[in-house]
Amino acid sequence: MRRHTNDRTWCRRVVLQDDVIIPSRSEIDLHATVIVRKLSDNVRNTGLDWEIEARLLVPGVYVFRTLIPGYRLSSIPVRVMFR
Repeated sequence: MRRHTNDRTWCRRVVLQDDVIIPSRSEIDLHATVIVRKLSDNVRNTGLDWEIEARLLVPGVYVFRTLIPGYRLSSIPVRVMFR
């Protein structure tokens, strides 16, 4: 995820909500949850929008760029492709 640009330290993770099987040669939307922690005071909902950058996760599995609204921390659709 793109890092917040202020002087505080942030930790953000995107994790799948359920186990899934991605069929080969397909694209699907997975439901994810964002875990947010501002290390100084454990604020979870910042109101800031974040972005998952497109990248290769493991050989053959790609994640697409996803915009995450700061007010939404669960059931976020993240598109992945298995080649």
